[in-house]
Amino acid sequence: MEFLQCIQHSYLAVPDDNYSMCHNATNQALTWAGIFHICFQPVFVNFAIMGLYRQHSVRDRVETELIQNLCWLGGCWSILAYIWAAFLSENGLAPPATKDCPNYNWLREGYDEHLDFVTPNIPNNVCTYLSPTEEGHLAWVIPWYHLNYYTPSSSLHAFLMFAPYLLMARRRPVVAVLSVLLFLSGPVLSAFNTPSINEQAAIWCYGSVFQCIALVVTYRCLGVPTQESEHGKRMIVEGKLGEQNLVYTTTYAGSSSNSTSGLAAECDMLLPDEQETKSFLPSRKKC
Repeated sequence: MEFLQCIQHSYLAVPDDNYSMCHNATNQALTWAGIFHICFQPVFVNFAIMGLYRQHSVRDRVETELIQNLCWLGGCWSILAYIWAAFLSENGLAPPATKDCPNYNWLREGYDEHLDFVTPNIPNNVCTYLSPTEEGHLAWVIPWYHLNYYTPSSSLHAFLMFAPYLLMARRRPVVAVLSVLLFLSGPVLSAFNTPSINEQAAIWCYGSVFQCIALVVTYRCLGVPTQESEHGKRMIVEGKLGEQNLVYTTTYAGSSSNSTSGLAAECDMLLPDEQETKSFLPSRKKC
């Protein structure tokens, strides 16, 4: 993303020429590239946070796959909403923000009450421009479709970025703490750095370089589960609403010709408590 922002500075719309570069096709194409990056950012955050854990844990791998699929779906949903607003819709566009109805959503076109400033984009078109703040960082603006039950807002990005890892606090406290630190050093810190709603996302992307470094250092210092620590571990998934418990045993499948170990699991057929007390041996099958 930082490489993309470096290129965008060469096509940046500035106030010196009345933001004429907002009419430039390259400026608009680069803005769309940035939007795609933002929409699918939760996918790559998941790879960064859970990529090492999922190598040696069945549960982490299953949970990560679910989270990644949700992130891909959320990214596609957001992109389709933006494309629909920019290219396919005539009557469904959300009107630009005004003084009477100011903007509190990232990247939306129109009036920004924090700066007393109107975004310089061509109506219903994207643009990357120089923000009129002391920070002087680039800012993005995009058209929005009317927010309703069927269209997402920027809060979907926030949910996919942080919520899944907070739910892991009990089993993976390091992941939950990293999620909180990511939130504080990302959107919260960028909001303190600039009052511009459209500039905050770009500043967060700039700060993400340091977040990536911090993530590597954290995992390097704390370490992650190894095959030795996970091998033979039994995992019990408690049932709800009358369901039986699921019991898994982690094993590693490999061959003598290949030193690389794969991950497998054995599933115990589940038994009621009274059967377990009779030392009944359940049948087993490969998952």
